Amino acid sequence: MRGEVYKEPPPDIEFPYFEVTYYDKPESVGITIKTTDARSRNWPDCSQTIHSDGSIISWQPSDESIQHLWRQKLGELLTDRFLLVDSHLEVHLQPMKGRRRFLTDFPSGYKLFTYTKEGREDRYLIGKVVHVCLLPWFSI
Repeated sequence: MRGEVYKEPPPDIEFPYFEVTYYDKPESVGITIKTTDARSRNWPDCSQTIHSDGSIISWQPSDESIQHLWRQKLGELLTDRFLLVDSHLEVHLQPMKGRRRFLTDFPSGYKLFTYTKEGREDRYLIGKVVHVCLLPWFSI
């Protein structure tokens, strides 16, 4: 069930980079990011290979349940740390407080992968080649 797209900001405020959709049941907010800096060509080759230390490693797209969890956590993080602390946006996004917030999808060109080595699984959201810093406040 699709909610109504929020289109009521004053004329001097625009949402050029994202769209907000409110859903009635369950009370939730979908955030669609409309811009991207990613390229699918940066995705890893999904096959098993032998690491230089002799161990077998593999990259695979993460299953839907893991992707859903990441989109929910990222939606909450995005709104709590960026959107709802911006005084220009907060007044227009007030209705999203108290609702479950999630990304409707990862931005175009980004995909969540599971990296497996010797039984250990790590997840990476890949789209742009950057150096990764694991943040202690973001754990899934």
